[in-house]
Amino acid sequence: MAISPELCLVGKIFADNRSFSRDVVSSIIKSAWQYCSLTSIHPWENNHFIFTFSSEHDVQRILHDAPWLVKGHCLIPRPWNPNVHISEIDFAHENFQLQAHRLPFRKLTRAYATELASKVETVVDVDCDAEGYQFDRSYLRFWVTVNLRKPLCLGFSLKRDGKEPLYISFKHEKLGDFCYSYGRLGHDKYSCGHGRDETISRVGAVMRALLFKRPIASLRNQQPLHQTQG
Repeated sequence: MAISPELCLVGKIFADNRSFSRDVVSSIIKSAWQYCSLTSIHPWENNHFIFTFSSEHDVQRILHDAPWLVKGHCLIPRPWNPNVHISEIDFAHENFQLQAHRLPFRKLTRAYATELASKVETVVDVDCDAEGYQFDRSYLRFWVTVNLRKPLCLGFSLKRDGKEPLYISFKHEKLGDFCYSYGRLGHDKYSCGHGRDETISRVGAVMRALLFKRPIASLRNQQPLHQTQG
């Protein structure tokens, strides 16, 4: 099959103990990507799939809006490079939108969002419109590159002068199923071979955030977080 690399994506579903058929993935993805020019889905080994499109713009939209969910598991798409083996593609790192909740007013700034994001993972972008205090919502929002093979970051204790420390919680948008014992994506607590983390067991369900929808006007100049390699 002759096709331009710019019109292909290869994706991996993070599900350690479950295999997905082409029919299941096709049904879910065609519904989720109904606005795109998806032309075919090809199952590969170990929950990998190759997707073809007729529009390069649509490829970039799928990359930008990642991760995707298939039956509660994260689907991580990557640009298709015909010169590499699938084992050489990094699916273990993905850009996630995180929200930091319960911050005091003085911390609701772009500068602190950048500082906070750098402590969590590698910073990709910060969702703040301007300098100064952010009054459009009660939390900070930022994109970071998350290592999917490590436990998710729960939050931290913020020290304050003259007051008790305040626990700041992180919530993840588009968060797939994860282990409530260990905190890692790809399996549940019943099939976990790692040690139990009591903190994750207590707060696991609240680590999911409602998807933030920015007004359409503010999205006009937004660029994809992933770019197709030339």
